[in-house]
Amino acid sequence: MSISFFVQYFFVLTLDRAVDRLYRKSDFNSERERMEHLFTLYSKQPKRLIYMKFRHNAVKTVLFVFLPLLFSNHALADEAADIAAIEQAAQRWIELYTTGDLDRLMTLYTEDAIVALHGRPALRGAEQVRNFFAPGMGKSRVTFEIDIEEIQVHGDTAHLLSKYYLTAEPKDGGDVYRDAGRSLLIYKRNADNEWKLYLDIDQATPDARF
Repeated sequence: MSISFFVQYFFVLTLDRAVDRLYRKSDFNSERERMEHLFTLYSKQPKRLIYMKFRHNAVKTVLFVFLPLLFSNHALADEAADIAAIEQAAQRWIELYTTGDLDRLMTLYTEDAIVALHGRPALRGAEQVRNFFAPGMGKSRVTFEIDIEEIQVHGDTAHLLSKYYLTAEPKDGGDVYRDAGRSLLIYKRNADNEWKLYLDIDQATPDARF
């Protein structure tokens, strides 16, 4: 069972016990006796009873300690799911790039994607990105590895920082091409809750070499 389940269970149990203590010190023999006692209190001193509920230390503890903890736990779970989805999107890019599947590769980009490779002019828009990749796709045996250094989510955008190592061996012979460096990827969440690659900036760096 998840931590969230135990937090919610403890929250409900604590709140129930706290409210019970507001009724009277001794336990009730039945649910009916409890409800009758409650209605009697409401009929005699409704304002005081409401005031007591919000003032009672046990209730305040639940409201100001356990509720924030519960929501915080949900937020952490959502962020972990987003990070996992972004890492999966990065691995999917590697799979499609190394196998030369250009059509599926382009589905990972936003329409207004920007790709800025070191030593080259920036590519703007999915069409320019496609035209850049198209001539060489499927013509080499490619290996591409990344060493993820950081993933952070900022609402509907996220960034992934990693080192990368590319090797391309032409299938018809020729020199093997190698490239290594560091890349900064910016992802955007679309209306279908999918993370798409919006910005790819690569640079040569002395701490990422073959």
